[in-house]
Amino acid sequence: EKTIKVDEPYKNYTFKLKRRYYYDSAFFFGASTITGFKDVGIGGYIGGYIKNFYIHGDIHWGVIPSEAIYWNDLQTDNAPVKYSYKPLQFGGKFGYGFILGNRYRLTPHVGLCGTRVQGERLEYNDSSFDPCVCSAISINGGVKWSCALASCVEINITPEYYYPVYRTELYKAIYNTSPRVKTWC
Repeated sequence: EKTIKVDEPYKNYTFKLKRRYYYDSAFFFGASTITGFKDVGIGGYIGGYIKNFYIHGDIHWGVIPSEAIYWNDLQTDNAPVKYSYKPLQFGGKFGYGFILGNRYRLTPHVGLCGTRVQGERLEYNDSSFDPCVCSAISINGGVKWSCALASCVEINITPEYYYPVYRTELYKAIYNTSPRVKTWC
C-alpha cells in the first residue's frame, strides 16, 4: 500500500500489482475425507483465522466397519456374540497461520480429538453383555499447508499425528483385537 501524488503533468507511472489471496482474518467451511492405511472417514469442518490465529472444529463418520469381533459372556453359557464397529470422531484445533507469498499459507496447530465407537450386533444372541459403545480421547498436532486456487477456493493437505491420552476399558479391548481400530485414535 502506498500513496502517491499525481499532480505532475506528462509523468509516466508504472505499477506492479499482485492479487492477494490470503488475509489475516478469514472464515471457512467444507466437506472432507480422512484416510488411513486401512480406513476412510467422511465429514465436515468449520473454522477461521482471526489475526492469523487459527481455530477449527470438525466431525467425521467412519465408512468402513471393523472386522467382526466376537465377545463371550462369562456369566452365561451362550455362544460368542459377533459385533462390528464404526467410529464417530470429533475435535478441535488451534494454531497460527503464516502467509507465504500471495498463494500459500502454512499453519502449525495442536488439538484435541474424541472418538466414540458404536458397535452393531451382527448375530442375535440373548447375552446380557452389551459391548456397544466405548470412547477415547487423543491430543494431536500437525501442519496445514494451503494453496489458493482462486480468491475463494483453496486446496490443503494436513498431515497430523494423534497421541491417545484416555481410552475406556472396552475401547482398549477392541483396540488390541482389531488392526482397523488402531487407525482410529
